[in-house]
Amino acid sequence: MARADDPAALTAALDTLLADPHLSASLGAAGKTRALAFDIDAIADAYTELFLEQASRSLHPIEPQEPAGIEDSARLGAFA
Repeated sequence: MARADDPAALTAALDTLLADPHLSASLGAAGKTRALAFDIDAIADAYTELFLEQASRSLHPIEPQEPAGIEDSARLGAFA
């Protein structure tokens, strides 16, 4: 890693990556793995799990349901 405001350190870091393909591949794979944590489906699943966990602690637990479709939302006035 190099500070963005230190061109010499950035140059040295890039030289290190260019000279070491195994390090470059390893950092690239780690970055891809980290980026997958920000996938919309992964985030939605995490929020759903958190919501259901919190709801199960309430006095009136909420049962998981299928999300409403566009037709249901329109019928309920969500797009009025």
